[in-house]
Amino acid sequence: MQMRLWAVVACVVFPLALASAARAEPCEFDGLPSSLTLCADIFSGCATALPIKGAMQVNCTDSGPGAKNCSCQLGSFDPVTLPGIGVVCVSATDLEGNIIQCEDRPYECNGGAPLGIDLETSATIGSCTGNEDCAGKCDAYCANLTKTRFNSGCDLFCQGGERNDMPCQCDTKGASTCPIRRCELMRTQECKVDADCPPVTCVGDCNDDDAVQMNELITGVSIALGQKLPDKCTSLSQGGQVGIDDLITAVNNALDRCPSSCKGPGKCSVTTSRNCQTNGDCPGAEACIGQEVLDCPLGQCVGKDLEQRSDCQCWCINEADGPPAEAGAMQCQLGVRIVVEAASSPSGYCDGNGVLVRLPPLCAPLTSEVYKAIIVNANEQIGSTIGPVTQTGAGLECPTFDTGVTTGLNLVTNLVFFDSTIGDLLTKLNIHCTTPPPAGQ
Repeated sequence: MQMRLWAVVACVVFPLALASAARAEPCEFDGLPSSLTLCADIFSGCATALPIKGAMQVNCTDSGPGAKNCSCQLGSFDPVTLPGIGVVCVSATDLEGNIIQCEDRPYECNGGAPLGIDLETSATIGSCTGNEDCAGKCDAYCANLTKTRFNSGCDLFCQGGERNDMPCQCDTKGASTCPIRRCELMRTQECKVDADCPPVTCVGDCNDDDAVQMNELITGVSIALGQKLPDKCTSLSQGGQVGIDDLITAVNNALDRCPSSCKGPGKCSVTTSRNCQTNGDCPGAEACIGQEVLDCPLGQCVGKDLEQRSDCQCWCINEADGPPAEAGAMQCQLGVRIVVEAASSPSGYCDGNGVLVRLPPLCAPLTSEVYKAIIVNANEQIGSTIGPVTQTGAGLECPTFDTGVTTGLNLVTNLVFFDSTIGDLLTKLNIHCTTPPPAGQ
């Protein structure tokens, strides 16, 4: 089954009237060169740029002679297909349905202050005892880089929501990678080790060692993307293809042990990937077992589900990087909430099921100048990096913008996802604006 990357269309009501010194101009982006690009270890760099389609609104007010302040507001973001990864949901609202509000940023009509952006993120700068502790450590870490803290989070602690800064294990109870309970079939058979139990196919176990490792998950994703042949992991591609259901089962087997395991004298266990609440949810002689896990209602649990340690994640940024801006250079912040799901459910896409990554609402900084980004200590491996990457946008002269035209404005940003099922991701977003035709044309 082919996987799809989906961005939810956010319903945004734009202001009907603005102050006399303000303008609100639409920016549409429809295919290449507007693009989304993922950079990760499994791609040995960055994957092919994917075309994107959507719309946003650029709101600017005069702030003085030759200068404006601007914000950007998401209107829509159409589906993008990305085989073998998952479903990305982008919204302009927080979990309670409120439009994400962001600060205005400068628009230099005559040039002047630097508007380039330099982002350095680290998957770990050390251990932490909570988000507040991590934020303080991140402040100090960023200061040493001559940057300021853009974001931070401590693994295994809630960020936002009803249990903010309280311990957690999962984003959502019942998610595919962290179920409340799972159906399990117990067999009365003498065993001391897993090898004493009847063999069963362990989906994702490519070398028959009764365990699924990260490199085997990467192999599965590579098969799904067509980069490796199915015979590289026959337990995952029994039908000659690898689909999202196969990858989810492999992830479950990596988080737990493989299905056939010894759980004490005379107790061989065969687990399934079926989530359950009661025994009635399980077929045949299977029983619903397991314990509830701590999650984060209306928030996110920082780090991977069932993380083993609390690492401090840190984002450092300099929003005044590079040489003085040229005339027409612009920055703005785009309010977005991003969730990555493993797959859709029968009720549709982006419904909160199978959450792999959940970012808190954030104001993504966009610029028409140069944007540099890097992940250090990627995947919590000291010394490992993803990037650096560099993108360069293009400004738009203020007199042109003042006539209602956004065509030619090119804004870029880089976003970081830690702890996805395929590792840390550095995402490049490139938006080339065009002015939509007048209504009725």
